[in-house]
Amino acid sequence: MSSSLIWSVVNFHLSLKLSGKYDVVINCSGLGARHLVPDPEVIPVRGQVMRVHAPWPKHGVMLDNDFYILPNSEETILGGTHQEDDWRLEPDPEDSKKYLGRLYRNNALSQESQNLKTLGGPKTLQINPSGGERP
Repeated sequence: MSSSLIWSVVNFHLSLKLSGKYDVVINCSGLGARHLVPDPEVIPVRGQVMRVHAPWPKHGVMLDNDFYILPNSEETILGGTHQEDDWRLEPDPEDSKKYLGRLYRNNALSQESQNLKTLGGPKTLQINPSGGERP
């Protein structure tokens, strides 16, 4: 049994041709599926995280599926936004204040972490078609 991997920019019509020619076609278009398929119901869900120098947390924390702490050896990821149909790509300082406040109020962050050194804030857009999330 042999296989091959083909990387290509595709449009909707080419993807239909490929699906008849190959056993498996994986569409990794993400939010671009809105235009590829086309499917105007595909919308972004904006998420924002902060990378901070906080080596002391030893366990991850998740509050309500939206607020979280993910520690690793050198930095800790803090997050907590879920904004549907929000197309902004830049970090919002008000969002950071909101999720930091929520983490402090729920004792997910200790007093030791009051003066966190921010290492940067990667941002993400997730896909959310109406009717449910895609894996």
